Amino acid sequence: MPRWLTAEREQWRGCAETFCKYTSAVFKAAFLGMFLCHALFLFYGYTSPDGTNEGLFYYWNQNWALSIGRWMMRYLSAAGCNVVMPAIFLAFNAACTATAMLLLADLWHIESKPLLILSTVSLVVAPSVIEQHLVIYMAYVYGFSLLMTVLASYLVLTKKGWPSFVVAVLALACGMGGYQAWIGFATGAIVMTLMLDCLQERPLPEIFRRAGKALAMGLLGAAVYFAVLQLEIHRYNITLSDKGGLSSFGAGSFLGGLGSKILQAYRDFKDYFTSGPNHTGKILLVILLGTAVLLFLGWLRLVRRRKPQAVLLAVLGLLLPLAINIVDVLIEGNINVLMSHPMQLMVPFALVLAEQARGCNAWEKLARVGAGAVAVVLCWLCTVTAYASYRTVALAYEYVDTLSTAILTRVFNSTDYTSDTRVLIAGLPDESEAQKFNFLFDKSAYTKNMVFWDGRAGVLGNWKHYLYDYHGVWIGEVDTDEYYDIIDSEAFKEMPVYPAEGSLEKFDDILVVKLEENPPR
Repeated sequence: MPRWLTAEREQWRGCAETFCKYTSAVFKAAFLGMFLCHALFLFYGYTSPDGTNEGLFYYWNQNWALSIGRWMMRYLSAAGCNVVMPAIFLAFNAACTATAMLLLADLWHIESKPLLILSTVSLVVAPSVIEQHLVIYMAYVYGFSLLMTVLASYLVLTKKGWPSFVVAVLALACGMGGYQAWIGFATGAIVMTLMLDCLQERPLPEIFRRAGKALAMGLLGAAVYFAVLQLEIHRYNITLSDKGGLSSFGAGSFLGGLGSKILQAYRDFKDYFTSGPNHTGKILLVILLGTAVLLFLGWLRLVRRRKPQAVLLAVLGLLLPLAINIVDVLIEGNINVLMSHPMQLMVPFALVLAEQARGCNAWEKLARVGAGAVAVVLCWLCTVTAYASYRTVALAYEYVDTLSTAILTRVFNSTDYTSDTRVLIAGLPDESEAQKFNFLFDKSAYTKNMVFWDGRAGVLGNWKHYLYDYHGVWIGEVDTDEYYDIIDSEAFKEMPVYPAEGSLEKFDDILVVKLEENPPR
């Protein structure tokens, strides 16, 4: 056997042992946690407006994904023939999360099976996972990107030699090509690992070498990502979207307003650990404060022993929120719930710190039991939040279903309707009507538009996809110019609003239902 292959095999021995020892428990936790927490999504199958517009059953909008930098989606979707398979996607996401957790177990030298199980469950029940399912056509991409970014950090910190470094660079590039915001998993895991190095009093030169290698990997991975992106947009003749400032990204845009972007990263970190739905923010704050206490005690121990790692630990502690939210620095705007998933990595990190806490037996036991108990409460509240969220979305769909059924009945009974008639529903339903008596709304992690986008896109885009996906009726397409001509006409202005008599009128071959007095423009 070649010498390099022997060396590679030897350095993977520890990882193999970790996988053999904990795979069964971690995978069971991931699958049970995923399906018990998100069972209501599989039961209803309702998505956010993106879900219907990108492809509820068949994903067809690969060019849009490429325009916002997600070049891996085209190839990942092709693996499933572009068919949207919710149960399969949830299972794939669970498997990727479990595998990523096993890599972290080897990276952080976790030897507690309960800790691993609890850490895994905390990731699959996170509020971000709820929103991942509400855009189910790409739910598997989130799992893939999570695994790739964690794999990149694992390889660059634990393996020697160029082969592993090259694979780490490619893994990071592919992870960003799936979902750019998950770069926070890589940067967060790297900074957390370096902090654990400091607490374990690893020699400073070795820590700096690991940090330098990780930085090089990150820069090269990002460069490969952007290089492939340029090749793909030229190959498919796609113009980059200005979403998140992607189309104008460069050294100038990156440095411009850098200070405010850094502050935004810290604000988003603070918001995640204070303002989550259904009291999850309060429990996350307890976890964050517990993490801070454990780190402070570890720092004090280093200071008392006059270890230089104390200075580096303090610096890394201050940089940790920025590392996890590095996407705040790279894009314009702030992090939403969907993009917040890397911050949930603080839960496994807190559990690891509690497991490795040093002191008297009573303190060590208190730290472990206390951290575990708080994490259990968090997982439970996140599960409650998931059920409340899916039911809240379902109420909006049920309201729209009732309204659209009545509208279609009027349309089909109209003497102006024929099989060749296009239908324009000029306006959007008031989705808030469905939530007036919904006691779950305040516990929901998703409170944005649930069925329709706002504005003209909702009228011309959502209606046709919604009616086809949920009623099997294709109402045809109306272009923007036709839409403006109709709603600006005197005849339309004189029409009463649905359901009044006269709220349906035909304009050439378009049967118009006036749902709002002033439809969105």
